[in-house]
Amino acid sequence: VFDLVNEWLSDEAGPCAALAQPEAGTGTELASNGARIRETQILFRGAAQQLYAVLAEPLDRPLSESTVILFNAGALRRIGPNRMWTEAARRWASCGLPVLRVDVEGIGDADGDSSPYRESDDHFYTKALVDQARSALDLAVERGLPGRFILAGLCSGAFWAFQAAVADPRVQAVAALNPRMLIFDRDVEGLRDVRRLRRMTTVAGPADAHRIDSA
Repeated sequence: VFDLVNEWLSDEAGPCAALAQPEAGTGTELASNGARIRETQILFRGAAQQLYAVLAEPLDRPLSESTVILFNAGALRRIGPNRMWTEAARRWASCGLPVLRVDVEGIGDADGDSSPYRESDDHFYTKALVDQARSALDLAVERGLPGRFILAGLCSGAFWAFQAAVADPRVQAVAALNPRMLIFDRDVEGLRDVRRLRRMTTVAGPADAHRIDSA
């Protein structure tokens, strides 16, 4: 089985057909938790980049005073791991909360080059992506949604949400899930390894610490 899988993984991928841009601006009515909601695909400009979002909003519930914006984990698109953002957005919209799920540059249906993300995780932790994340707040206001925001993100999305909250007073709350870091530091992984080694030497005792140092 392993040989078969390794052989499959080693095959070079063939050229991929160009994907058509999704049709934006059209809404689809859905039933969620006994309520009607509408999902709308949106292409928008943010920080000099064409971005993409899906808006879920209530149809037969009073509109909340806040808008939720969901940012994703790394290069995963707006649906989230195992569709968790899609399901959460529809559930919250059925309760009256409008929710935007956002693709930033090079991810999902947003325009831009995705190749830098394959080179290093550092490319997820840039000011440009934070600026793009913040542009989703302006998009919400332009569409007449409530101007108080709750931001949520996973991993690098948590970083974008936190940094946007620091810079924008319209953000009322942040749900930062499993953030790798909140302040970017290129050396953070090395520093974590050093702390682990220090804990190992403290727990192991002087004799074992000498053997660890020698290794």
